[in-house]
This record gives sequence, structure tokens and C-alpha cells, in this order.
Amino acid sequence: MEYDSSDLEIIEFIRKGKLDKVKKFVSSVGLSHSKTWQGGYMLLYWALGYNHTNIAKWLLSQNCPVNPENQKFSQKTVLHLAVSLGKAELVKIILKKGASVTVSNDRLETPLHISCKRRKPEVLLKNDVLTIIKLLLKHGAPINAKGGLCEETPLLFAIKNKHHCGKIVKLLLSNGANVNDYDMYRKTALHIAVENSDRKMIKLLLEHNADVNVKNCNGRTPLHLAVRGRYIDIAKMLLSHGADVNDIIYDFEEYRWTALHIAVKNKDEKMIKLLLEYNSNVNAKEDHYRTPLHIASVSHCPDIAKILLNAGADINDADKQGLIPFHLAIRIEDEKMVEFLLQHNANVHAKRDDGKSCLHFAAENRSASIAKILLNKGANINDTTKDGRTVLHFSAKKGSKELVELFLKLGMDVDVKTKVDNFTPLYYAVKKRHCQIAEYLLYHGADVNVPVKVYQTLLRLAVYDMNKEMVELLLNWNANINAEDSDDETPLLIATDSPRYEDIPGSEMMHGITDCLIMYIAKLVAEKLYVSEQDSRLIKQKCRLQLFYDQCQNELANMKNKKIYDNISYYDILTKSTNTMVSYARNKNLTSAFESSDYLNAFPIYSLMMHKNYERGKVKKQLLEVGSIALKFLFKNNTEQKVPVELPYVVNREILNYLDLKDLRILSALCHPSPTQKIQNISRDKFNYNLLNFLRRSF
Repeated sequence: MEYDSSDLEIIEFIRKGKLDKVKKFVSSVGLSHSKTWQGGYMLLYWALGYNHTNIAKWLLSQNCPVNPENQKFSQKTVLHLAVSLGKAELVKIILKKGASVTVSNDRLETPLHISCKRRKPEVLLKNDVLTIIKLLLKHGAPINAKGGLCEETPLLFAIKNKHHCGKIVKLLLSNGANVNDYDMYRKTALHIAVENSDRKMIKLLLEHNADVNVKNCNGRTPLHLAVRGRYIDIAKMLLSHGADVNDIIYDFEEYRWTALHIAVKNKDEKMIKLLLEYNSNVNAKEDHYRTPLHIASVSHCPDIAKILLNAGADINDADKQGLIPFHLAIRIEDEKMVEFLLQHNANVHAKRDDGKSCLHFAAENRSASIAKILLNKGANINDTTKDGRTVLHFSAKKGSKELVELFLKLGMDVDVKTKVDNFTPLYYAVKKRHCQIAEYLLYHGADVNVPVKVYQTLLRLAVYDMNKEMVELLLNWNANINAEDSDDETPLLIATDSPRYEDIPGSEMMHGITDCLIMYIAKLVAEKLYVSEQDSRLIKQKCRLQLFYDQCQNELANMKNKKIYDNISYYDILTKSTNTMVSYARNKNLTSAFESSDYLNAFPIYSLMMHKNYERGKVKKQLLEVGSIALKFLFKNNTEQKVPVELPYVVNREILNYLDLKDLRILSALCHPSPTQKIQNISRDKFNYNLLNFLRRSF
């Protein structure tokens, strides 16, 4: 809209409220002086826009039009402006002159919508809003017209106004406003009143037959909103008016939830009790088949779980995945809830659809305390998932040394394999780079050369993973360095073929790995053991490998010549078998001389490998001592024999020499308290069975 100089002049007079100048100007040129004035309509519009009612009244007295000439005009009309100002007298004059009560502004709001909009309390008191609404209704204002951005009726506008006057709502309802009409989100007046926690308005709407079970676009009823807002008195009011306590929600996040699910999530004990009094289904299942008790199990509130159980909740009800509330409590590591549910007969043997047991979940969470609770209640330590994973697999994968120790002490097979891939716990420890776990498993007899899918051996896996610490550990436990894959590649060839072996940033790690492999190969050569021809050629072809290989050979030669005690050399400590190292460990003079020597500086290449072999001998010596006591205990307390048997020393020693590290660990476990007597008996029975087989073969 373009204005000429006269337009700008009159606009300025109106803006400043200069009534005299407006009168003089209009009187001299007339209301139709300019096309932009629309016969004077725009003058009236500007007067109301600048809140100069005296100018507006004078213009109206001059028969200024009250409806715009342009029917496509989509801004506020003078009636919208007069209503917004709350000037009942002006509204009355404008209506009397024929102003349209149905026309909408650019937000699709009629004058009646504007009159019901949010206002501050002082505005409601100072301005006769009720009078304006009555005037609009008297002149045929559409009482149920939808407008605004959310397609709301005047009643919804009035309800949304937290500072509303109840008389406005009553006036609208008494004049035919639809109490159950809704906006674009299907919210009714009752939904809004509950969200506003407006108890008086809720009561008024219910008195006018508001639908208490109407649902918004998310399937929420007013009761759902009251429960979510923790408005217990409102919830009680709705329930007393017939609200369906078991109605379900269709919201994406709370699909098929009932009011009880919400109350439990809110940890609202009073609300829970109220809903149960009105016969809420305590075992109602949402979309994932989870009951209120499932939700309570992750609430850290045993008191709520107790309320539900007392009301008949099924403690072992499973969701779509086969999870019962007990599983969920274990997953969040809530010991109090776990113990509480066990006291109420939770199934300690329950499994998820994939075969995961309660103990599996504890292992997956690295929760030793909960694992012990479950074991004390009889959880089966040997349960497997559908793919054959045990709790030992999970513990090794998650890096929980405490749980690995616990399960091995209880007699679990250290080399137990999964069904499909034949993965052992040691595989998971290597794969996840848990060196401490891997070493602990190896000390307990884990097979370092167990075949591994894809990588063929654990050593190759560690090389591929560029894990120097793991490569060193596996070699210290005699990993097969000559093992070739389907492409006839040894670990050394894999390491040197890697682009990361070249002299580029980051190559130090691969150089460290090849050094570990070379030092082990040099040791094998010194012991006159087999070394792959491929590796031998490779060492000669690469100067760096040959140089380090020669250093290793020189150090090995020095170790042979350097005696520790009597005729025993450092080379012997490096290469002798574990059984020989046991005899060395029994020699106090030898152990004292070795431990006080400066072998770390004297033999920097092989000092760590030598130390590890020495430690294995000491560990087995301790296990043999404990095992000897355990054997005496077994034979002395064998219930199948009427007379206690005392094993001769020679027989005792022969039996112990027959046992490997794995068997010795099981045997030593008999001399230490186990979490449960049941587990101890299982271990003992298993060992006795193996022992009897040995005795049958040997004697």
C-alpha cells in the first residue's frame, strides 16, 4: 500500500492523537479524499491501532465504514482492534453499524476468539470483557468457529488463559459452546484444564458433561495427564466421574501405557494406590509387553514393587524379549531391588529369549556383588545362551577380573567354547585387549593355541590388532609362532607385510611386535626346536630383523654362561618346563640368588620372559602344596569308604603330577570357602570323577 503526502500527514495527526487537526483535515477534504483511506475505514483502523478512542468515536460519528472495501483484506478489522482494546462502548457502536462478526484475521481468529484470548487479571477487571462477548454473541458471532494456529474454538482460547474469568467459560457454555470440541492436536477443554491443574474449571466442565475419556492425538485421556502431573485430587475427581482407569496411550514413547504405568514411572505411591483402588490392571502390558512391575524394577523403589506385588502383580511375567522384572533390576545393578524380588520368589533361573540368564546379565554388567547374590540363591553357573556363551565368556569380554576369578574358583571350565564359533573366554579377552584377564586365564590353564575362526590363532589376532602387550603375553605362554593361515602366512610375515611396518609415523608399534616375535624365534632356535622356513628366510631378507635376531642370540649365549646357583643358569630359568621350575622354586638358595640378582639389566631382552617362567613355577608350587592338602581331605572324607584312607606320599605326588594347572585350580578351590555349598559340591564331584578315572587307569 503506497501513501501520498496527505496520507502521511493524516497518519501523523492520528498517531499523535490530534483530534482537532484530524477533524479540520477530514472536514476539508472528506472521508473519500484518498483511495488508500477506503472511504475513511483506514482512518478508523489507524485511530484504533494507536488506541485513540476519541478520534475513533468521532470518525464513527461521521459514518466512517466499519468493514474494509477489499474482501481479501486479511489483517485485523476495526472490530478486532476494538475488541482487543476491551472498549465495550466502541464495540457496541461498530457492531451497530454492521461490522462483520465472522471475518477472521491473518491468524484465522474471529473477534470472539480475540475476546477470549489470554489476558492479565488486571485487564479482565478493568475492561468489560463479558459485555463484549455478549455483544458479539448477540450479533451472531460463531461460537464454535475454529481459529488460531492450533484451530481452537473460543472456549479453548478461554480455557488456555490461566488468568481467565470463570464467568467467560460459563457464558460460552450457556450459549452453546461445544464442551467436547478439540484443537488440531485433539485437545479438549478438559485436557487443557487438567494440564493447567485448574480444579475449579475441571469441575465446571464436568458439570457440563465434558467427556472424561476423550483422547488427544497421542491417545492420552485427561486421567493420563492428571497422573503424569501428579495431581492426585484431580485424578480422583476424574475417576469418580467415570474415567477409564485402564485406558491406554498411543504416544510413540509410551505406546499402550496405562495410567498405572505412568504413576509407577513417577514413583508416585499415593497415585498408584488410588489407581489400584479403582481396579487398575496391575498386570497390564504396554507395547513391549512390560507391566508396571517391569517399570518398578528399574525405579530403585522396592516399596513401589511391594505395593504392586501385594495387588497381585506377576513377578515372573516376561516382556517381548523374555525379560522379567528381575532381569531389569539386575541390569541396573540395584542390589536392594534384586534381593527384594528374590524374597518374593523371583525366578533366579529365568532366561531371556536368546538364552541369557540372570547370572549372564550380572556378568555383562561386571557386577560381582549381584552375581554372588544369585549364586547363593542357586543360579546355575554353567547356563549358556543359545549360541553357547557362558558367564565366563561375558566376564572375560567385559574385563571383570573379579568375576573371572570367582567363576574359575567355582570350577568353571577355563576353555569352555561357544557353539557356533568355538570361542573360548581367552578369545574374548584377547579380542577386547584385556591383558590382565588373558594372563589370569592362562595361569588357570587356558589353551593359548586354541583354533580361532577367521584369525586361526589368538597370536595372529593379537598381531592383526597391533597389540604388542598381548603378543608378548601369548608368546610367554608358548603360543605357536609357526602357525600358518590359509594363505601360508605366519604371524611374523603378517607383521612385516603390514604397511604400518614401514618407516612411517606409527610404525613403532609394529616394530615392537616384530621384536617380540624375533626374540621368541631366537629362543626356539637356541633350544633346537622347529622354526618355520618362511620365518627363517624372512629374517635373513630384512636387515632390521637380522640385526635384532643377532642381538637375541648373543644375549641367549650370555644367559647360558651366566650361572645363578650351582650349575643352574639364567638360560635354564628361561627355557625349562613348569615342572622343573617347581623344583627350582623349592630350592631356597636358588630362589634367593635369582630374586636378588640384577637380571633385569643384565638380560634386557629376555628378562620379562624369564621372570614369567619363574613365576609360573612358583604358582604351580603353591597349587601343588594346596592340592596335596585337598587330596588328603578328599580321601579322608570320602563317604563311600567305611575306613578313612591316608594316601602314601609317592601316590599323592604321582596324582598331583598328573594334574595340569586347570585341575590343580579346581583341586585348590576345595580348600577355600565357596559362595555356596552346592557349587562346592559340584566342583568336588567333578574332580572326584576325574580322579577316579585316573586311579582306574593307573593302579
